[in-house]
Amino acid sequence: MIVGVTEPAQAIPVARQMLAQDVQLIELCGGFGPIWTAKVIEELDGAIPVGSVGYGPEAISGMYRLFPD
Repeated sequence: MIVGVTEPAQAIPVARQMLAQDVQLIELCGGFGPIWTAKVIEELDGAIPVGSVGYGPEAISGMYRLFPD
C-alpha cells in the first residue's frame, strides 16, 4: 500500500488507519526526516515497526539538483 500526503502531520492519522487495517510495517520516505518519523513511531506506541528511507552523503549533490531552493 502506498499513501501520499502533502504534509508530514497527515502521516499520523494515515498510520493509525494502517494499524487498524493490520498493516505490518510502515516505511516513510526520506522527506519525513528523523523528527516526523519519531512522531509516527510515538503515536503508534511501537505497535508495528516504522522506519524511513535515508540518503547518504554521496546523494547530497543529486538531491540539491532536485531541490535547489
